[in-house]
Amino acid sequence: MNEAFNKQLNDIDNNQPVIYNTNDIQRIFKCGKQQAYQLMNTKGFPSIRLNSKLIVEKSALLQWLKLNQGKQVLM
Repeated sequence: MNEAFNKQLNDIDNNQPVIYNTNDIQRIFKCGKQQAYQLMNTKGFPSIRLNSKLIVEKSALLQWLKLNQGKQVLM
């Protein structure tokens, strides 16, 4: 793993809430609202729909990032 990726995982692991919403995904990935929604609706991404809101558990996001490191994710 490269140093920047490790730092991002460490920041996510230590300083963030346990459940993320689309606003959190925007902040973590430095992307826009539409990109956050596209990512959270991507097949294989561990999001959960609660009524009209999309959320993802921190541990599921970390596992997904580790499994997809070096891969291109198409949104």
